[in-house]
Amino acid sequence: MSDQIIVIDRTESIVASVFKDIVTTCFVGFCVWISLGSKWWTFVTGLLFIVCVFGKISNELRTRRTLFRTKKDLEHWVEDLEWKDN
Repeated sequence: MSDQIIVIDRTESIVASVFKDIVTTCFVGFCVWISLGSKWWTFVTGLLFIVCVFGKISNELRTRRTLFRTKKDLEHWVEDLEWKDN
């Protein structure tokens, strides 16, 4: 059994959130537009979209995850956050 502690930072700015939503919507729109009238392209762009979504989720979890080996390290990190907020 592992004693590691993982913290995922779920905060992001409004601008970053809106930008990500716009990019995703444009990508979905492009996939729908390119696949009009063709079952083959519908299948390919559907797979492309699924792979892209899983890639984005994986990237977000990897870049926003902080790993702590001990509880003491976690407490020190939280104290640093509290100090920066004040």
